Amino acid sequence: VKVAKGYHSGGASYVLSRESLRRFYEAHQDPALNCRKDGGSEDVEIASCLRKKGVYPGKSL
Repeated sequence: VKVAKGYHSGGASYVLSRESLRRFYEAHQDPALNCRKDGGSEDVEIASCLRKKGVYPGKSL
């Protein structure tokens, strides 16, 4: 799967900051952003939804 700006594979788990989680929640509640709520590859879908709110994957260590 090729995703612009990448995504973190969700196999093991995710670590999101409080702000990222808040933005994800906002994006999920906004029908105009069209974040999928079921189906698909959840790691790719989460990354896509977060990108719509300006959150991109990165390394923290």
